[in-house]
Amino acid sequence: MLKSKPSDFDPELLAFTRRYLHSFFTKIGVDDNHRRFLDTSAAPHPPDDKLVAQLLAVAEPPRLYACLDNLVREQGHEPYNYPWFIAVALQRIHGITWQQTKQARATLRDVKRKAHPAPPEQTGLEFAQDLRRQATAAAKGIR
Repeated sequence: MLKSKPSDFDPELLAFTRRYLHSFFTKIGVDDNHRRFLDTSAAPHPPDDKLVAQLLAVAEPPRLYACLDNLVREQGHEPYNYPWFIAVALQRIHGITWQQTKQARATLRDVKRKAHPAPPEQTGLEFAQDLRRQATAAAKGIR
C-alpha cells in the first residue's frame, strides 16, 4: 500500500475515487478549528493521485466504497486530512492500526535513506588534494 503509484491503477478509477473521496471529505471533514465545511468552496483541494492510489491499494473498490459509505452514516467522525481515510480503511478492513501504519512508513523512509546514502563530507585536506589531482589531469591533457 505504501509503495502504490497512480500508474498502478486505471486512470478512470483513480479520477472517480478522487472525486468520491473529496465528496466525503467535504461532507464529514473538519478544518483546523474542528469545524465542518459548510460549503464546498471552503473544503480543501481534492487529494493527489499518490494518496488516492494508496487508498485504492487497501481493498477492492466496492469494499472500500462501502467502508467510506459507513463512515458518512456514522456520527462523530472528524477527518482532518485525506490520510485519515487510509488509516480508517486499513483499521476496518484489515485490522491494521494507525500506529502500525506509522511504523511502516518510518521503516520505509529508513530503507529509502539507506538505499541512497548522502555522500561523505570532504575534509579541507581531501578537497585540496582533489583540486590538485584535477589541475594535474587538466595540465597533462593540455600537452
